[in-house]
Amino acid sequence: MIKLTRKPCPYPEKLKSDYKNKDNKKALKDSSNGKCMYCESSIAHIDYGDVEHIKPKSKFPSETYNWDNLGYACAKCNRDYKNDSYDPDLINPYDVDPLNYIYFIGGILHAIGGNDKGRITITVIQLNRADLLQKRMTTLISFQELITRFETVENLAEKDALKRLIEENIKENNEFSACKKAFWETTLQ
Repeated sequence: MIKLTRKPCPYPEKLKSDYKNKDNKKALKDSSNGKCMYCESSIAHIDYGDVEHIKPKSKFPSETYNWDNLGYACAKCNRDYKNDSYDPDLINPYDVDPLNYIYFIGGILHAIGGNDKGRITITVIQLNRADLLQKRMTTLISFQELITRFETVENLAEKDALKRLIEENIKENNEFSACKKAFWETTLQ
C-alpha cells in the first residue's frame, strides 16, 4: 500500500446519482495509478476495477455518493475480502500513509510494532494471501536480478542506466512499488 491523493471529483453533478460514473471512476483510477488502493496490483489488464466504498454503502447509506468515501480497488480486495467490512482501524491510503503502519520483509507485509491499523488491514483484506504473495515474490525475483546486475556491473554508463531502471521500478505508478522500494532500501543498507 502506498499513500494516495484523491483528485477533486471531476463531475460532482454525476456523482449525485451515479457513484460509478465512468469519468469519475477514471479519476479514482488515475489517483491510484491504475492499481488497487489496497494490494497495489495493476488492475486494467485483468479487470475493470471496482469503485470501492471505504465505508460500505450497506452500513453507511449516507456515504454512498460521498467522493471522499470512494476509491479504486481490485475485485478480490473489494468483493472477496473487504466486502461490507468496516473498521475505523482499516488503513485508508487517502487519509494516512500506510507505511507508517506496515512494512515489508521480502514480499510479506507486517504491522509495525503489531499496531492495530496495520494488523487489522493485513488480516481483513488478506494482504498476505497466497496468490498475492506469489505475484509479489515473482516481481521481487525479477527486481533482484536487476539489482544484482547493478551491483556487479563495472561499466559506469551501464551502471547508471541500471540505477535509472531501478528508480523507475520503484516509482508509485508501478505495480508493487512499496514492496520493491522496501526491497531496494534493504539492499542499500
